[in-house]
Amino acid sequence: MNCRSLFLLGLSAALLSGASAAVTAPPDDHDHARGQRARLGVQYEPMATVHIVTSRATWEGGVRLIGRDARAARDNAGRDLVIASVRAHQLDDVSRLVHERERRCGGYFAFASRAQALAFLRQDRTVQAMHTKALAAYTIDNDRTVAPWIAQVEEPRIRATISHLSTAYPNRYYASVQGHQSPQWIRDTWLGLGVDRSDVSVETTDCANCGGQQSIILTVRGARYPDEIVVVGGHQDSISDSYNNGVMDAPGADDDASGIATITEVIRIALASGWRPQRTVKFMAYAAEEVGLRGSHAIAQAHRAQGANVVGVLQLDMTNYTAGSALSMRLISDFSNAALQQFVLGLFDHYLAPTGLTRGGATCGYACSDHASWTSAGYPSAFVAEPTLFPYRHTPLDNLQQIGPTAASSVNFAKLALAFVGELAKTDTGTTHDFDGDGRSDVFWRNVATGANDVWRSADARTRQYTSPVANLAWQVAGIGDLDGDHRADVVWRNASTGANDLWPSAQSSQRRALATVPDTGWKLEALGDFGQRGAADLFWRHAVTGQIRVWVGGDAAQAQTRVPVANPDWRVVGAGDFDLDGHDDVLWRNRATGANDLWLWGTSERRRSLTAVTNTAWQVVGVADFNGDRRADILWRHAGTGANVIWFSANAATQRVLASVSDLHWTVAGVGDYSGDGQADILWRHATLGYDDLWLSADSTRRLPLTRVSDVDWRVMR
Repeated sequence: MNCRSLFLLGLSAALLSGASAAVTAPPDDHDHARGQRARLGVQYEPMATVHIVTSRATWEGGVRLIGRDARAARDNAGRDLVIASVRAHQLDDVSRLVHERERRCGGYFAFASRAQALAFLRQDRTVQAMHTKALAAYTIDNDRTVAPWIAQVEEPRIRATISHLSTAYPNRYYASVQGHQSPQWIRDTWLGLGVDRSDVSVETTDCANCGGQQSIILTVRGARYPDEIVVVGGHQDSISDSYNNGVMDAPGADDDASGIATITEVIRIALASGWRPQRTVKFMAYAAEEVGLRGSHAIAQAHRAQGANVVGVLQLDMTNYTAGSALSMRLISDFSNAALQQFVLGLFDHYLAPTGLTRGGATCGYACSDHASWTSAGYPSAFVAEPTLFPYRHTPLDNLQQIGPTAASSVNFAKLALAFVGELAKTDTGTTHDFDGDGRSDVFWRNVATGANDVWRSADARTRQYTSPVANLAWQVAGIGDLDGDHRADVVWRNASTGANDLWPSAQSSQRRALATVPDTGWKLEALGDFGQRGAADLFWRHAVTGQIRVWVGGDAAQAQTRVPVANPDWRVVGAGDFDLDGHDDVLWRNRATGANDLWLWGTSERRRSLTAVTNTAWQVVGVADFNGDRRADILWRHAGTGANVIWFSANAATQRVLASVSDLHWTVAGVGDYSGDGQADILWRHATLGYDDLWLSADSTRRLPLTRVSDVDWRVMR
């Protein structure tokens, strides 16, 4: 009869007699283990008093035989709860008891003092979190991002992560040596997935009663609404009642290496695509969940204390066991937000159900997983779990062979989590010429005769904003782009006489900043683009005589990078954009004599790629923008003789779309940008002699929108 059976027999006898369970030290509390823990900073006192908050049903179901000093309590939902004390090492017994008797996980919050437990109940916001209306628009309309992601989920990658976490460490217990090593692997892995992204950061965070085990948080900063936060999390620790040579034997493959592996795959796919969210997204691997939701509780309460606007939380805890069930997953319906539940169900029905997957529902009781921490802090949360309870959780048999042996079930959860992230955080399209950060392109006008300047927000004359004039006509707008990464376009000025250069952040002259002077006026600013995936534009300079090329990183001459010169003056830079969605802008070249076309990927000749030649040089590139909403730059061509117009999607001649011709050649393409904010670029037309102005929404002539006429043709649109 094994130790687990002995425990259950002893517990049954105690229940019958009403006796309290004996207080004993844990099996690994020996000098060697204590020494290892001390060297790694593991904070664990097995005989220390821990104060738990649990439901009355759980208390009466057997925890009363372990706990002491019980006190009845209620939360703000009116639920009957109990505050009691146990020894730190007895938390393993409490967790096991909940598993065996209630067929669920968790079941309690843990605190270092009774005062903290009482404060937790006083500040509980569960009712608010469960019934509050959506804190953001829970809409499902981002198929362009989510559908390609779903197709990229790879089962072997998820399986490999589960395998590593469940075999490289005997356990991931919060108070063990191994439980302090495994978070570092998670941190390093996530850090590697976000390398070279200035908007991605990875941090470790501890809590007072997490035993020194750190929670890991990877943050992708939102481009448009950085203060609105989306959370996807799972717990990283494991627990078991079995020991091998004094070391806990808790592989925790399903509970919850599967959840962490699922989250890791979501991070990989989202970041590899170059995705930039509108809202901030935080991926979390919580510490010490198995001993009272400690890591997630500390994080959720910290967000509450900071007044953070968390608009939705998804919990992934146990994702890889489906044996004996016809369902693919279950939505947990208690202790979560009703509106967010409906959103998650909608995601499943929209993205997963058409592939034959099925869903069900279940309840899991008080404090069953980390979503409860967010709910108690007043934030909307949802929890999806595997369709049937894995019978060997919290035992040495919680291994990949028992739950799989593949990660096929976790693949489905990864797809749902990708949909959750893509639809709740949405996708920032990196709108060009957007001076106010509202996701719509604006028009910067300059009068080439008087030096007056105006801005039309969203190409609408009714939103006209007067801007300081620059009467010295030697000052010319050299380019427009976001040089400081604040998702607001800046205006770069160059003095054609002196070579001085200025920057107007967000098109505001009051914030004018001088850039380095380039006295040799043969140097021309040919393009602005984010060539280094920094989240901000660089300046691409070329000398008109020598063909020398330099790139000022972030507009800083002190960080100038030299490129291979292009001495042949027939080669001209005609645009820049991210044509392949790798997060780096590319430079588009055209030879005005031969009609050859090249791309310099990342703005370097070393990554040169030849495009289809257009030998009829009457065809001119008049714009580079994303006209179909796939976040890849496209090329807009116009024939200078016939007025024909064509788009090459993603710079590919094989995917071209013929637009309506405009045979009156006085109509010129004055600008391209997403003036309507629908994620697809529009074409701004201006009549060179009559001053009429039109928009073709999404480059579609049938969606022509006349704009306010500017009859003074000295007013020009700056690009």
